[in-house]
Amino acid sequence: MRAHNRTGDGTVRDYTPIEAVIAAVQERYARRRRRMPYVLLQRLWQDDRALPCTKVGDDDVEDVMLPLFDLNPDLFQTSMEFV
Repeated sequence: MRAHNRTGDGTVRDYTPIEAVIAAVQERYARRRRRMPYVLLQRLWQDDRALPCTKVGDDDVEDVMLPLFDLNPDLFQTSMEFV
């Protein structure tokens, strides 16, 4: 099998080698799916279209995310690389 400029030895009966070869390519998209809600929420926060609202016991989440949302967009983007 050859895909994404990588060669793998998988077959129809065993996809494990194929999955191992393209795991690095797919991780890029998985990271993007994990970060996207935070990026969209930060953009709404910057445009004053989002307000803080927490449930009972979620004070820690507000204490972490709100200072991040107030960062310069470039700094926020850099911090999201670790999510």
